[in-house]
Amino acid sequence: MRFPASPEILVIKTTSLGDVLHGTSVLPILKKNFPSCRITWVVDRAALEIVRQNPIISRVIVSDFRAWQKLWWREPARVLREALALLTQIHDTRYALVFDIQGLLRTVVLLLAARSSRKFVKGRWPFLRGFGDKKRLHALVEIRRVLEVAGLTTFAAPMSFATGPKERARVDGLWPQTGKVVLVSPFTGWPSKTWSPRHFAELIRRLPPELNVFVTGDAPSRDAAEAIARESGHPRVRNLCGEIDLAAFAHLASRSHAMLAGESFAAHVAGAVGLPVAILFGPTDEKRIGPVGERFRILRAPDCRICYRPHCRKRCLDAIPPQAALDAVMELLATP
Repeated sequence: MRFPASPEILVIKTTSLGDVLHGTSVLPILKKNFPSCRITWVVDRAALEIVRQNPIISRVIVSDFRAWQKLWWREPARVLREALALLTQIHDTRYALVFDIQGLLRTVVLLLAARSSRKFVKGRWPFLRGFGDKKRLHALVEIRRVLEVAGLTTFAAPMSFATGPKERARVDGLWPQTGKVVLVSPFTGWPSKTWSPRHFAELIRRLPPELNVFVTGDAPSRDAAEAIARESGHPRVRNLCGEIDLAAFAHLASRSHAMLAGESFAAHVAGAVGLPVAILFGPTDEKRIGPVGERFRILRAPDCRICYRPHCRKRCLDAIPPQAALDAVMELLATP
C-alpha cells in the first residue's frame, strides 16, 4: 500500500507507566519506516510526562481514564462529556496507520474511533488485524510484532524518556560534589513485588560510606523511605521521595551510576536511560518484562512460582538476602 509523503500515524498506549515507557520503543521504528511522518500519541494523564517532551511525537492526546474510574458514579455527565471530547480529538484526523499497542477494551474503543483503513492491535480482537501469541514473548518483542503485521520493518529499538532544561536544573541542584550515586527504589505497585524494608535498610548500611545513596519513590512513600534511610545509618543517604517528578527522575537516573529496585517503573526507566540496574524479581516474569541489554543483574526469589498475584502470604521475595543485592550493585559499579 502506498502512503502519503508525510503520513499521519496514531499510537495508542495509555497506561501504565512501565507499559507506556515500553511503548516508546516504536518511535524510532516508525521514523525509520516513515522519516517524514507525524505521530500522534494517546496517553493517560498519569503517564503524560513520559511522552510529553519526546521530539519524535508531533501531538499528544490526553485521556483521563483513571480519573473517570473514580468519578463516573458521582459525575456521570462530566465523564461522558470528557470521553466524547477525547473520541472527537481522535476522530478529527485521517490517519495512514493506527496502532493500539495496549490491546485493552478501552483502548480498542479508541482504535475504532480513529479514521483509518489500516488499524492494528495487540492481541486477538474480532474484525481487527493484530498480533496475539500465548508464548511468553518479551513485551518489547510483542509490540514489534504488531508493527510487523502492518508490514513494517522492525528492529530492537530502545525506549526513551526525553527531559528538558527544567529537569536537568532540578537534578543539578541535587547532585553531590563527590562520590558516585546509587539509586535505591524500594517501592512497587504490588506488595508481592516489594522487598522487605529491613532488607533495603541492611543493603544501604553495607554500601561503602563514600557512595551517595538516593532513596526514590512517590510522595506517599516518603515516610516509609525515611524509616529505611534512618535504619540504614548510612552517612550519605538522602530521601528523595516526592521531591522530584517523573521527568526529573529520568534525568537523575541518566546521571547516576547504579540502581537497586523492585520490578517497577523505576527499573524500566533505568533500562531506558542506560543505567546499570539490579532488579528484584518474584511474582512477575523477567523473560517478558525484564531489562534488555547487558548492564543489569536479575535477583530472583528462589522458590517463587511467578504467580502474578499482587498479594501473596508467602513473601517469596524476602528470601533474597541483602548480601546478594549488595554483590550485584557492587559488580555493576565496577563494570565499565
